[in-house]
Amino acid sequence: MQQRVDARRNRDALLAAAEQVFAEQGVSAPLELVHARAGLGRATLYRNFPDRQSLLLALVDRSMARIEQEAGDFWSFLTTASAFVAESEVIQAIWDQAEKDSEARDVRRHRLAKIAGVHLQNAKDAGTIREDIEVADILLILRMIGGAARTLQPALRKATAERALELLSLGNQM
Repeated sequence: MQQRVDARRNRDALLAAAEQVFAEQGVSAPLELVHARAGLGRATLYRNFPDRQSLLLALVDRSMARIEQEAGDFWSFLTTASAFVAESEVIQAIWDQAEKDSEARDVRRHRLAKIAGVHLQNAKDAGTIREDIEVADILLILRMIGGAARTLQPALRKATAERALELLSLGNQM
């Protein structure tokens, strides 16, 4: 069933507002700030996202869709995914709170692994990455970058992710 144009616009506005509010105040910020930032009512927020977890998961889905759209080759994928992991409070919170909803986390983790797997296989076929690198290694890299960036000020997170990838790519050239 297709959403009405205004309903889709409201949902997108809520997601954009949630990204901003959570980036500024963390994922435990009051949801009232989200619908207020979007210029929409509480009922619209809860009609789209019945609880905080559904809003967080929608933000992760949105980030993964962006990663799929923006990533070209393997290193482009890894750069894009690293930037999202480093900069996004939401993605970090989802992985941190994974035990609260492991099925939802596993669905998203599987999706990310599938995206990574396609890019990784293309890189192996092109001979631009070592054959022994596995999808689990890519997910480990993303967790490492997220962990390193988590304690930094938001302005430093992307640069940290870029530097970490730079160092990893040097290891690939050996």
